[in-house]
Amino acid sequence: MRTVEGLASHDEPLTRIQDALLEHGGVQCGACIPGVVMTLTALLETESNTDDSTVRSSLTGNICRCTGYQKIIDAAQAAASSNGGPR
Repeated sequence: MRTVEGLASHDEPLTRIQDALLEHGGVQCGACIPGVVMTLTALLETESNTDDSTVRSSLTGNICRCTGYQKIIDAAQAAASSNGGPR
C-alpha cells in the first residue's frame, strides 16, 4: 500500500504534484492535502488528459474548504505538463 508519506522521503525531492501544489498555492491547512496528493498522483500515473473536468472528476470525495479547487486544478495541470507524470 502506498501512502503520502512514502511518495517523497528525506532523501528524495518532492514529487511534481507536491511541488506544483506548493507553487500554485493549492495547500493551506493541510487537512485535505494527503488525499488530494494521492488522488492526483494516481490520476497523473494513469491519465494523459488533465483538463478541468477530468481533474475535478478525480477529486470527487476530496473536500477542500481552504483553497477551493481552482488552485489545486492549476497545480495538477502544471504537474502534468511539466513531464507528463507524477515524479
